[in-house]
Amino acid sequence: MPVSPKYYSTAVVDAVFVLKHYIDEHPLSRKTVPDLLLQTTIGQNMIRNAFREIVGCTIIHYQLQKRFETAAALLSEERHTIQQVAVICGYRNRLPNFSIDFKKIHGAAPREWCKTDREKSITSREKIKSL
Repeated sequence: MPVSPKYYSTAVVDAVFVLKHYIDEHPLSRKTVPDLLLQTTIGQNMIRNAFREIVGCTIIHYQLQKRFETAAALLSEERHTIQQVAVICGYRNRLPNFSIDFKKIHGAAPREWCKTDREKSITSREKIKSL
């Protein structure tokens, strides 16, 4: 459970939200955590700890969450294959790794997730038609 930001100085909280905003706006960016931390003037240990406490997870986990939320959205559009989405997400020639990481975030491998997502879409469309 995230801790209230009141335990950190305004500068630290602001730095956390700068990082969070950057990740939110660039979910497919492959910047490393040290590269991200260069955007702040706060010490690395302080910002890592503050991020975990304020946001509720580590910077790397948050990056993965956002990357795979974007992957799920791309798969929902049904315009790209799983392999194409893997490449878009930076997993060129590493489809098994993409599947493993996708499953960590969504609880199902991409193929299973797509099947379930499509079934939900069909069910929703049928409910709308019946109205």
